[in-house]
Amino acid sequence: MRRALAVLGALAAGPAGALAPPPPFAGVIEGNMVVAAIEPLGGWGHASGVTVESYAVAVRGEGERHVPRAAPVAALAGFWGARVTVCATGAFRAIPGRDAREVAVALAATEVLRGRRAAGGAAGMAPLREAARGLYDGAILVRDTDQTCACAALFDDRRPPGMTRFRDRSDVEV
Repeated sequence: MRRALAVLGALAAGPAGALAPPPPFAGVIEGNMVVAAIEPLGGWGHASGVTVESYAVAVRGEGERHVPRAAPVAALAGFWGARVTVCATGAFRAIPGRDAREVAVALAATEVLRGRRAAGGAAGMAPLREAARGLYDGAILVRDTDQTCACAALFDDRRPPGMTRFRDRSDVEV
């Protein structure tokens, strides 16, 4: 947890952090799910309020076997793919079997989200749902009550009241 907070602190530090994108997160486990390779939807120059990242059920070693951990919700059992999170609400779409970078590029290129980005607006769940429905079968809608590492790092100011801050979560491993 301390390492994750140190990474978050480094991301928020001074103007040098604004010149280049922050390093990708690798191996942070939130609620038995591994997250990595975060980026804002639309790229580093956009304040969409939405993050895209790799997302998969973590595994634990039992002797020579790797056993999946219990997913936070049944719909995510055995999941691997991408997570697209609206930081202002905690709602996210889990898109199975897809690379996070591919998802970020494809969603940002959809007409509904491209128009919002061009206008400088934040993306909400309704346009994301519309874009994801047109591109991906099987996207899972989940609402998190805890702030994600990605949202804390990139859009901390958009955390809704009452949502547990990332740094206060008890289910995070680094």
